[in-house]
Amino acid sequence: MKSFLDEYRKVANDTSGVIALAIIQSLVVVASARKFDISGDRWHSVLFWVFLLISTAGLLMSACCVGKSILDSKDMSMLRKTVMLILFEIVFVGVIISSAIAIKSL
Repeated sequence: MKSFLDEYRKVANDTSGVIALAIIQSLVVVASARKFDISGDRWHSVLFWVFLLISTAGLLMSACCVGKSILDSKDMSMLRKTVMLILFEIVFVGVIISSAIAIKSL
């Protein structure tokens, strides 16, 4: 168990910047969508949709980077890699959803 926690901590340290970037991207997208809701604009500009597309692609690439970092670890068994991958992706999606809910509630 101790070695699993050490490996989990190592992956968390290696991918913390990627996860932070994904959170910032999701916050900006949700905040800009919320701005349109508050202002009453029902038509979003082309720039908004381009920004949304780029940010969504960035979020998907961030999730893939976390997964690749876990799968590239040579010291872990396949079972540990699978468990860690599931845990990190659940946390990744949960953090993004909770940040979106927080902005929507403003």
